[in-house]
Amino acid sequence: SWYFDVPAKVLVYRVRNQDYFRGGLDKPARARFAIRVIYEERGRSSLGSGNINEIAGATLVSLEPYAWIDKD
Repeated sequence: SWYFDVPAKVLVYRVRNQDYFRGGLDKPARARFAIRVIYEERGRSSLGSGNINEIAGATLVSLEPYAWIDKD
C-alpha cells in the first residue's frame, strides 16, 4: 500500500511480500520516494535577471536503494 508521510514529505510504499524485496527500509519493509520537479529553460527574463525556468514535469526518485528479486 502507498501513503504520504507528511512530516518527512515523502511517498512511501509498504511492501506486502517481503520475501521478494531487498533494500529500502525494514520493520516494516518499505521503499520511500521523493517527487522531484523537472525544469526546462525558456529564454531570458525581460528584467535581465537571467533565464526563466518552466516546469516540464515531475519524477519519483527513490531515497534508498532497493530491488525486487526472483526467488525461482
